[in-house]
Amino acid sequence: MISLRSKMPEYSNSILRNQIIKEQEVDKWDQNKGRLVKTKIQITITQENYIIYSSKEGVILRQELNQDNYINSEVLNNMEQIIHLKWHGEYGQNQRKLGKWVATWSGEALQNVGGYYKDGLKEALWKEPIKNYQSNAQVFESGGYFHNQKYGRWNFIQNNETIGGGSYNQQAQKNGKWTELQEGFSDDLQVTWKGEYKIGIKVGIWDILYENSKIGGGSFGDGQGIKQGNWVEIWKGFYYFSQVTENGEYKNGKKFGRWDIWYKDIENNTITKIGGGSYDEGGNKSANWVEILDGFCEDSQVIYHGEYQNGKKIGKWDIWYKKEYGDLENTRIKVVGLNQRMVFVKILKQFRMGNIKMEKKFGRWDIWYKDIESNKITKMQKYDIKRSKQQSMCLKSGDASYDELGQETKLGNWAKVSEGFNNDSQITKKGEYKIAQNFDIWMIREKKVKEIDYEK
Repeated sequence: MISLRSKMPEYSNSILRNQIIKEQEVDKWDQNKGRLVKTKIQITITQENYIIYSSKEGVILRQELNQDNYINSEVLNNMEQIIHLKWHGEYGQNQRKLGKWVATWSGEALQNVGGYYKDGLKEALWKEPIKNYQSNAQVFESGGYFHNQKYGRWNFIQNNETIGGGSYNQQAQKNGKWTELQEGFSDDLQVTWKGEYKIGIKVGIWDILYENSKIGGGSFGDGQGIKQGNWVEIWKGFYYFSQVTENGEYKNGKKFGRWDIWYKDIENNTITKIGGGSYDEGGNKSANWVEILDGFCEDSQVIYHGEYQNGKKIGKWDIWYKKEYGDLENTRIKVVGLNQRMVFVKILKQFRMGNIKMEKKFGRWDIWYKDIESNKITKMQKYDIKRSKQQSMCLKSGDASYDELGQETKLGNWAKVSEGFNNDSQITKKGEYKIAQNFDIWMIREKKVKEIDYEK
């Protein structure tokens, strides 16, 4: 068995000669939205044939020797897998994988996970992590390979129990009855699809189930895998605290006519229509719509009112926010027409205010924060380095300037709110930017719950 890490040289973040650099989108778990989101990383292939995964900030996440042909090698597309998942095994004289290969997660062996290679091809029985395997989605798939193609029965396994699966034909196409996992399946998104494949194409009625109870579904018609007729679908941000579905009709595989958005209040066990609108013949949104915020959930019930024309937002849009124990109320934060000053957008308990010019940000933008306990709204201003050390340094952050092209420019002393900032995670970073790059030492500060001051 080869220890890949023992062969990994140390690389700086400087540009190396004769290397391949590409930008790659990967999945990353967003705790606030309760689902996977896309983020970009950089993949570098060095002259010595090492693969280096790096964050946008240049932090090396993973580096390993690539003995396979890079074009044929599997590139990881899940952030946790990049950091924690390792495969271990041997290579033959032709530098192709050979014999038994096993997997570890954070250095610990994954029980019975792995299989056999013959001349670089997967053969016989395998157990491997699903595409989005991570700490809150510990699910495996198990079945047989023949010359690197799946065949016969394959099962999805969670906590040593079969939760789905189906069969592949001799051409490695799904065939017959299947229970599939929703994309992004996790502990918070226990959604499966149940229906039938015919030579790799979905046909007939498919049901959508949440925790084994039917919550939606519809029909695939014409033997082309195209949705037809009435459907109840789960919203893209569906999870336990955001049980949102969309109801409407498909025509020739495109949404058509009236579609409604429904929300299940898990505390009161009630289902309420909270939005919706219409699609034209081309599948574009048109006329008046009520939409929900990306990240809509029990604690962040924000909706938008406005109009579409040919699939594009036009005119004035209003943003409404439901108080924790009250009715929907207008937040007085409204998006007005393009090319004018606008005050923009309510996200969770945090406000951002600034200007829009030709659909791009320009000028100064400020961040405001609403404390849900005191019901006070505070402007989180740029930190002033001239203040005395005795004065509070907490949450004086968030200013940004944008040039005429809509590009953000950060210079001087800053205090930034962390990604995922919310009432229970009030973390800021204080430091300096030079020529829009992080410079010198940064301090991380955290405000404890129910405390006034911030702690370094």
